[in-house]
Amino acid sequence: MCASSWHPENRGILEKHLSATRRGDVVAVDWDGTCVHNDVGAARFYHAIIRGFIDFRRPEVIAQVPFTRIAQYIHSLAMRDTAAARLEILGTIVGVYFALYRKHGPQTAFPWPPRLYVGKTSCELEEFSRSVLAEEASIPFGCCEAPSAPRSLWEETGFSPAPAYLLAAGVRPYAPVIDLLNAFADRGAGVFVVSASEETAVRVSVETSGLKAAGIIGQRLVVDGGLIRPEVLRPLTVMDGKLAALALVSRSDALPSVAAGDTSNDVPLLNAASRLRILIDHGKAWFADVLSKLNGGAETVIQEQFASAPNVYMGESPADYA
Repeated sequence: MCASSWHPENRGILEKHLSATRRGDVVAVDWDGTCVHNDVGAARFYHAIIRGFIDFRRPEVIAQVPFTRIAQYIHSLAMRDTAAARLEILGTIVGVYFALYRKHGPQTAFPWPPRLYVGKTSCELEEFSRSVLAEEASIPFGCCEAPSAPRSLWEETGFSPAPAYLLAAGVRPYAPVIDLLNAFADRGAGVFVVSASEETAVRVSVETSGLKAAGIIGQRLVVDGGLIRPEVLRPLTVMDGKLAALALVSRSDALPSVAAGDTSNDVPLLNAASRLRILIDHGKAWFADVLSKLNGGAETVIQEQFASAPNVYMGESPADYA
């Protein structure tokens, strides 16, 4: 299980729980930031806007932007159809996401970006996902800046965005985590991926990682007449919804014996684990808040990320690294 990559104090704990694994045990894991460095859903989303796969000149796409002045500004940028305009669209769209998060919470914000794939077919989305993740696997870790719309346009949102947002480059599986999960699978456990990213991107990433997953669930888009509609099926794979999603994908009400995650979005899944929970620590200031929300149940392993480059989350700005 790439034992040498884990902290010495964690190895014994992991080996103990591997030895205790029985056929039928459930292992539930987050994907982005837990099993891979950076975020597969965000990476594909960035490419989709920068490459024009999501085309804001189309009425059904721009109609998904909830704020009138921002939507008009994005449409005007899309009509220019330049690389600089697309980059500013992307920075502005990230700002819209966080305006929705601030105003309505994660249940509204998380399913909003996938709605922008409206009008595409499932095959188009899968082919695009494969091309993006193949490219991301071959480029160095890094990031670039995407400017957001002028501050004067944000008044109706009640949100003050950052002047620019960081876009991560490079997505790689954490080999030690994949090997550990496969070791659980080899002992008869069912390993289930429960992700807040759109499911197609997650499935493609899982397939290429070599993980022996018994099931994969992410945000699932509604398809009607062969075309994607701007609607996400319930349960949403965020917060408490991750447990409902796990029950759906595992076809069981069994709670996980082992769970793994990295953010507060994973806390309900982590707190449901009966024996072991694994947290990946990316050195963020908010990680202490994640730890404070854990209950006193399962044994906990905290492991620093398996990459030297920062794990850049959507919504981080240059100021976060100043």
